[in-house]
Amino acid sequence: MNAPSGSSRTGPLPQEGQELNIILENNDVYLPCGSTSEAPSELTKWASANDWNEVKRTVSQTGSMLLYNGYRVKVLDRGFLKSRVRVLRDDQECWVVSDALR
Repeated sequence: MNAPSGSSRTGPLPQEGQELNIILENNDVYLPCGSTSEAPSELTKWASANDWNEVKRTVSQTGSMLLYNGYRVKVLDRGFLKSRVRVLRDDQECWVVSDALR
């Protein structure tokens, strides 16, 4: 499983209220979506170290989730580094790295 990497996407940034599909790049398997604004960084840290036990523990302990290709999200709060989204399939809100939303 590959750790999430930075996005090389181009084009306009999605605006608040916009809905979009998650499309992963660079052989990424998932996009960390944290229950707090700090959780995506923690998940990415463990995934980059290939420590999947820590990724699972962090997801479980923080109430975070992993988003996969095709998940549909609505942008609720667009930040420079992190954005809050609602995952439409289960109506759960979480935080993702903003660059992944291009």
